Amino acid sequence: MLGNFPTGLKRPGCFVLLLIYWLSYGLAAAQAKDDQVSQILAAARSLVAQHKYAPAFQAAQKAERVTAKLLKQNDPRRAASLILLADTMRATGQILQAEPVYKQAIQALKSLGKNYEEQLLEAFSKLGLLYMDAGYEYRAGTILRKARYWAEKLYGSDNPKLAVAYDRWAEVQLARLDFTRADESVLAALKIRRKHFRQDHPARIRSSIDLAIVRLFRPSSNMLGYFKPAPKVSKDFLDEALGFLDKDPRRDPVQYFRAVSAIGDYYRVIGDHEESFKHKQHALRLLHALYGPRHPKFAEGLIALADVKVKLKQVGEAARNYEDALKILRDCLYDGHPVVKTAMTKLRYLYRDAGEKEKAAAWASRIEKLPELHYADFKLAYATTRDWNEKKKAYHRLGKTNELSYGTATVQADANALFERIDRYVESRGVIDKSTEPLSYAKNFKLLKMAPDGVGQVGTLIQEATRKSIRFPKQALLFVHGYNVTHEQAVKRAAQIAYDLEFDGALLLFSWNSAGSHVWYMGDRGRAEAAAKPLVKFLDTLSITVPRIKIHIIAHSMGNRVLSRAVEKLAKRSARARMPNLGEIIMAHSDIDLDWCRKMGKAKRFSRGVTNYVNASDWALWVSSTIRMGEGRCGRVAQSYPGLETIDTTGMGGRTDETVLGLDTQNHHGVFVNDPVLFGDMYRLLSGGRRPVHERTPEFRPVPSSGSEPYWAFEKQINLAGETPK
Repeated sequence: MLGNFPTGLKRPGCFVLLLIYWLSYGLAAAQAKDDQVSQILAAARSLVAQHKYAPAFQAAQKAERVTAKLLKQNDPRRAASLILLADTMRATGQILQAEPVYKQAIQALKSLGKNYEEQLLEAFSKLGLLYMDAGYEYRAGTILRKARYWAEKLYGSDNPKLAVAYDRWAEVQLARLDFTRADESVLAALKIRRKHFRQDHPARIRSSIDLAIVRLFRPSSNMLGYFKPAPKVSKDFLDEALGFLDKDPRRDPVQYFRAVSAIGDYYRVIGDHEESFKHKQHALRLLHALYGPRHPKFAEGLIALADVKVKLKQVGEAARNYEDALKILRDCLYDGHPVVKTAMTKLRYLYRDAGEKEKAAAWASRIEKLPELHYADFKLAYATTRDWNEKKKAYHRLGKTNELSYGTATVQADANALFERIDRYVESRGVIDKSTEPLSYAKNFKLLKMAPDGVGQVGTLIQEATRKSIRFPKQALLFVHGYNVTHEQAVKRAAQIAYDLEFDGALLLFSWNSAGSHVWYMGDRGRAEAAAKPLVKFLDTLSITVPRIKIHIIAHSMGNRVLSRAVEKLAKRSARARMPNLGEIIMAHSDIDLDWCRKMGKAKRFSRGVTNYVNASDWALWVSSTIRMGEGRCGRVAQSYPGLETIDTTGMGGRTDETVLGLDTQNHHGVFVNDPVLFGDMYRLLSGGRRPVHERTPEFRPVPSSGSEPYWAFEKQINLAGETPK
């Protein structure tokens, strides 16, 4: 055994020394890694504590990159770095982009168990506050209400940490103008803090300012039964708070700003607009120092200052302040945000009262076009072989099959889709990793706009979407629909998939010219095969237009006929030829024969991997097999294929919004968009490409197969079949 080693190393003592050296080196390297992570996190937290948010964001980005590289996914410092990154994103005005980061941190903390319940509660509460900033009052209220009850259960009824939960709940009530409940929450927090802190403690000062703000606007009754605000009470609380804060404003600049701004509101309420103007100017300077000139909070400060200028008859300056605020808000938020709508409405009335009717009418028209608050709009780009009908502003069901055109579409998820997902998420039933509840209906998605565009517009949309992406940076998702699907249905289905996957990269659609009718099945087969060449052209165009964007593909049913022929064409190219930058390829309920299924393994050469979801209960594929005199369909036969990872989803269900021959039926042809466990597997596959299958999704277990490798099956179905996976 020692014959291959030098003579001097054959002595047992040398091996002991080598072992000790190796262990010492490993421990030293691990300690150096831990020290590096701790130093980077501490540096970022120090900048946050100093309210230097811009450099703190850069430091948090670096911390996230380092922890992602050096630490395992289940290391609590990974979650800490994600929360720190989301906090700094929120502080620098990246409100919408911070949401997926908070959710990723919450998922990481959930996987760590009950020992990290306190950190999980804090991350959960911060997500609620983020929704407050984003104007999603329903989401914020649902989350922060649950957080308050959770905090009371976790800490008890007399803990200062419960007071923080009351503070956050009071913010929701203030946003709803429910001053009575806000007053109750603030008083509950103050009662707890009076038992634990001195009068000059920052937490006590915060409660004093909160109570002053609520009492400034909360109506109180006089002897005659009339209701009016009680500003004098508020002034007393604010004077008390400023008495402590004026000694060292840098001690807590956020609360100092809140107190100065509230004093400005006090003077506005009592009609002293000159004094109110001075304090609102001071508050705006504090906001500039805290957040910079491009933050939504600075925009809100501009709006508050403009309100006072209106009272002082400074119409021109007020209009400029409102318009400057709108520019900032529309860069950071979305058009339907309540603050955006408020600023536009104030501009409209300002011009109306000034006698400028044309400008007032223009702003009124813009306000009418704003999306409703409880809707989410997102865009996708598509390539199609269908013909555009300019008169009807829609695509014909049939097309020329050899001509490719491009376009963009805007899809809206309505309130039902939003609220259903929020409720599932809040109750930990619908988080994509651990979802146990049905996903969204495709019918809850509305096609708002569709416009044929050149390939340049498509490239611009992709670059813009991937630039803003947090969860799937520099990635796109391409959906290829199946038989009996119109263009509008395909757009909505693609939107539903991206929405439930929380895919924030670029969303793409290849819409081939299906007839959109059950009776045209055989005709759709030929059209699907002919669409392979245009699909290859689309992929080649993307490889030139956006070469650095990795493209994942999901093909459903007969869409796999298009995809398999396209893969065959790509596989024939030489090694030196340009190839599309493909990521994961997902085949769902494939309506292709077994020989073509085997050929799909060739795609592994120029993609990250190929996954084949099959279901033996798929009624639509049974019909397809029957039409072909019993010929097996790839999406219905569970077996291993070279280069493919086959996953048998038989036994999985979920609700369906599909119809066959006009009748609602659980036909199992749409399991891939209806079953939450399967969707969770798709999410993990796209986000990390983790393999083998049973390691990323324990519900799937390996099953021995006649091939060299196993396939995987849904665990409950394995147990029903009496099989024992190895």
